Amino acid sequence: RQVLPKSFDLGKRKKLPALQHDANILKLGAHHINYSDTSSWKAVGWLYVMEGASLGGQVIMRKILANHAIAETGAYRFYEGYGNQTGPYWLSFKTTIDQTVPTEKEQEVVEGAQTAFNILGRCMEGYRSK
Repeated sequence: RQVLPKSFDLGKRKKLPALQHDANILKLGAHHINYSDTSSWKAVGWLYVMEGASLGGQVIMRKILANHAIAETGAYRFYEGYGNQTGPYWLSFKTTIDQTVPTEKEQEVVEGAQTAFNILGRCMEGYRSK
């Protein structure tokens, strides 16, 4: 069930191809995340986390480009986000959810975001020692 307006183009916000690109270069194993039990409103929380990561990725990207050893790997596509459109995309996303999420569904969105942080954090645990 789609909860965000049709005008909100999810297709342009896909993150998986960039994550797969970077993981392949770094030879990181795949993690499978099952979120089929996630409600539509909880999925908005997941999207909040991923869109926020795009915004924060801009800061990380500057550090990566300053370190030539890391930059040479080319494993930073995820951090590129939407390039110079990252800020406007974030503002568009934030405005959309502020106008769309009913007060009675806010807790579901928060729960979805918390789940996303927890699962993504567990995924990263295995890469700390690599």
